[in-house]
Amino acid sequence: MSHTKITNSALLIVSSTGLINQVYNPEVIGETSDSLVGTLLETLINLDINQYKSELRTGILTHFNRDKKSVHLFGHEFMGVDGKPDDVAIMLDSNEKLYQTHTSMQHESEARLAINKMLRTSLIQVTLETQLTIILESVFSVPWFSLNPKGSIFLVNEATGNLNMVAEVGLPDYIKTECETVKSGYCLCGKALQRKEVVFTNHLDHEHDVVNKDMKNHGHYCVPIQSKDKMIGILNLYINPGHTRTQKEDEFLDMTSTTIASLVERRSLEVKIREQAEFDALTGLPNRSLFNDRLSSSVLSATRNKTEVVVLFIDLDKFKFVNDSLGHKAGDQLLQEVSERIQSCIRTTDTVSRLGGDEFTVILPKLTNVFYVEFVVMRILQELEKPFDLKEGVANISGSIGISIFPRDAKSKEELIKNADIAMYNSKETGRSTFSFFEESMTIDAMKRLKMEEELRTALENNELVVYYQSKVSPIDHSLVGVEALVRWSHPTGKLIPPDEFISLAERTGLIFQLDEHVLRTACFQNKQWMDSGHPKIRVSVNTSAYQFSRGQEFYEVVKGILEETELPPNYLEIEVTESMMIDNKEEAIALMEGIKHMGVGISIDDFGTGYSSLSFLKKMPIQVLKIDKSFVFDLEKDSNSVAVVSAIISLATQLGLKVIAEGVETENQANILRDLGCDEFQGYLFSKPVSAVNFEKAFNNNLLK
Repeated sequence: MSHTKITNSALLIVSSTGLINQVYNPEVIGETSDSLVGTLLETLINLDINQYKSELRTGILTHFNRDKKSVHLFGHEFMGVDGKPDDVAIMLDSNEKLYQTHTSMQHESEARLAINKMLRTSLIQVTLETQLTIILESVFSVPWFSLNPKGSIFLVNEATGNLNMVAEVGLPDYIKTECETVKSGYCLCGKALQRKEVVFTNHLDHEHDVVNKDMKNHGHYCVPIQSKDKMIGILNLYINPGHTRTQKEDEFLDMTSTTIASLVERRSLEVKIREQAEFDALTGLPNRSLFNDRLSSSVLSATRNKTEVVVLFIDLDKFKFVNDSLGHKAGDQLLQEVSERIQSCIRTTDTVSRLGGDEFTVILPKLTNVFYVEFVVMRILQELEKPFDLKEGVANISGSIGISIFPRDAKSKEELIKNADIAMYNSKETGRSTFSFFEESMTIDAMKRLKMEEELRTALENNELVVYYQSKVSPIDHSLVGVEALVRWSHPTGKLIPPDEFISLAERTGLIFQLDEHVLRTACFQNKQWMDSGHPKIRVSVNTSAYQFSRGQEFYEVVKGILEETELPPNYLEIEVTESMMIDNKEEAIALMEGIKHMGVGISIDDFGTGYSSLSFLKKMPIQVLKIDKSFVFDLEKDSNSVAVVSAIISLATQLGLKVIAEGVETENQANILRDLGCDEFQGYLFSKPVSAVNFEKAFNNNLLK
């Protein structure tokens, strides 16, 4: 080692702790090397070496003149050899600087090892609680960080804004209970959350809100865990009383909190991705993927334990009607409430899932009693029949449920689902708002239904759906006063299929919209053609599906567009709607009918007497015609009650200024009774069966009604 030559100065080479290792020119102060080496500087000079460590580390000689610092040796003032006060020079030992550098590098290495251990927790399949506990233990493992090995990690509850303790190490039970949830601003952790900055204390001070008689004096590092401006949580570490906060500790804790933030955000993203992959975003129920996984597990368990698994396949009746009439928001709210009602009917061990659209499934594992299945199914049907009070209005729906049991009905998961679906369709065809257990014969029916659906699509493309016409006549002279358009399917096999065999299928598949528009356009075009040919001007009535009518303004535009396209005057068109269609959505129905009536189109209620509509509602509807359901007409000759009902309907219509049409008139006796009761028009096989447009025109030309 070489040193700058120092004149009239003593040079002391000291360690970072102030221990004198070497002395040059000790005679300046009247001492020898032996008397000074190994002595603490503070016993020689009234000097705080910590104040000048940074200068010493850079190798700068620092001189302390006695005019600036009192220089004492054993209480006596130093004097130079010439008898005059002189300087003392101090320099850090170069070996000490090397040691400091080595120690600093070692500490950095230990900090990196701890951070790497924290990061590696993302590569192992553990819970978030376990992951954060490992992080706490990693912090405590750093040798140079003098911590009391106790602490916790809190995460912010986004719903409440409070801190929830997620992981802890070494905390007593009363602390875990007291600090399970911490409000913003409460105690040190809450204050760190509120201030978004580190809260440090090395003793029990006034900011400690949680105090216990058994609590010993201690301090805390409460470090915010945040990503940009978003607070994620708090890292809470216990320290011994009197602990001195250092920059090195701050830097390490900053890296630790940043690491925790990135790991928590990654875990949160993983959860979101998993939820998107396995759960329905609208209802929060397991989706098709998770349903299949759980069903596979249930089937495997049932095979191993020789038990049963039941699958319920639930389809909502009239959901599309609600969706179209009240809007998609109402449809979404309805699906959410349906999911809650179904869940309220089952056990926690059962699984409800939404496959998509308005289809739900339920898995009942480890079944031992079939009566429980029927109990659950009946509860679900009852819950679905209760009105749904939505923001956009009240919705009334029902459910059709199919039931399939493993291994009785199926040998695999796929077959179990398929058979439950088949049973559900059987419920719909039976009458809806009911349930069916799968039977082997249903498979044949399902295959027929699938084939018919495919053929119906082809029929629409190939114009196989034809319109037939049935006359309406005067009760006085049986003269032609109107006509109803009725759809038939001219099947390639030569069979003429009636509407009751394919309309419900068209409604379920959504083909009803295309079908209804085809019939409406064809009927309007035909009536205009008859008028242009010089035939008597009569009104043509067209049946409209509830699904079509539920489109609201869209259906209004369809009617308006077809009238413009065919150039048929609106007053020669009549739209027939069913009574039950009106009951389901009263206000929306009235608004649409008002619009259609204002256009000039007539409106009639078909099958009146079967829908239980109230008289007050009937009075509000902008209709012109009531059609008495044929079931009442059929019994007129043998049932006095039917006569009374028909008489009441005609009397009511007369008072409301409505025309009455009786459909299904097949005998002269029925016609006579209806005429005597005051019925305005007849329709039925007694006068004419539904015939093609060509044959109906022949009746025009020949004035034939039969």
